[in-house]
Amino acid sequence: MRPQELDHLALWVANRAAAEEELLDALNIHTIDRNGRHTLLGPSASAGKLTLFDAPESEPQPLRLVSVLLADTVQGRQPLFVTGGPMITFGMHARAQTRNVPQHALIGLTLRCSDPAVVAAEYASRFGFQSVTAHRDVAAVAVGSGVITLVREEPTAGDAPMLHHLGLLVRSAEDHLRHAEAHGIEVLDVVDAPNTLAVFVEGPEQVRLEYVEHKPEFALV
Repeated sequence: MRPQELDHLALWVANRAAAEEELLDALNIHTIDRNGRHTLLGPSASAGKLTLFDAPESEPQPLRLVSVLLADTVQGRQPLFVTGGPMITFGMHARAQTRNVPQHALIGLTLRCSDPAVVAAEYASRFGFQSVTAHRDVAAVAVGSGVITLVREEPTAGDAPMLHHLGLLVRSAEDHLRHAEAHGIEVLDVVDAPNTLAVFVEGPEQVRLEYVEHKPEFALV
């Protein structure tokens, strides 16, 4: 598996329209797509987006998700707390600085996990991420300009997670489907949409990963 970039982070939110309005008011992004199922927001359609889904029942909680990192060169910008949504932080880590990353593109997230070094090794060995650091209480893995930071902290108990899935841009979703089937990775779904072909798999510690291919007719802006 060889994902190229963080394509999007999908989140359950309490009020999709309200969260969209807050994000558009606070960030240098626009609505790329909105339909009855989800809202797609970002500086461009190519990568680094946020996808919002209406939470099915109760108020979603950041059980595993600690925070979301968006690209921003402004020093000391305060975190943004979206009502019924995630805590958003701002910065430019080293990997993002070496690429032409647009302002407020998704470049990272922080997740709670049971054993950062072990979980990071699984992301690297089975799911195509690159290892960045691995220590007892914190580890990090990367894909393209994005970094996932793993911290040792048991997720809060609950049945309404805020994290829906993490989308990873790939050249061929079919290649990733074959790889998953050949290596015993659980395939959750395959979605053939007008603009994309996506393979959803069960990632480390039940984090859902989507390997998404942009089709040649990909037309979102």
